[in-house]
Amino acid sequence: GRLGQALANYVRFEKRGFRVIGVFDRNPNLVGMQVRQCVIQYVGQLADFLEKHDVEIAALTIPRDEAAEVAKLLVNHGIRAIWNFAHVDLNLLFPKDIIIENVHLSESLMKLSCKLNMDRWQSEE
Repeated sequence: GRLGQALANYVRFEKRGFRVIGVFDRNPNLVGMQVRQCVIQYVGQLADFLEKHDVEIAALTIPRDEAAEVAKLLVNHGIRAIWNFAHVDLNLLFPKDIIIENVHLSESLMKLSCKLNMDRWQSEE
């Protein structure tokens, strides 16, 4: 999807030592498209890809109802760190040696808005 493509296109990852080596989607209209140096592959090819490549971190930008299943597949194929944008907390599904960073974009925006409004409220006092 769009968030996954945006992450894959972010050039500063490479400047910080991270390489995007695979992009996967279930949308057949996106499969085969080029995203920087990667061709989007069908998500059904993910397990084979992980067996052939040394991947440490995976980013999940999928619907929340698919996140647990895909995260289990990732962990079963050696992924030890997941950057999770699926708007569901995955921490309770895995042992503590699996590192999960749950990112909730709308929650972050709400926190930002709340802080902004608190600053306004305090300046009015």
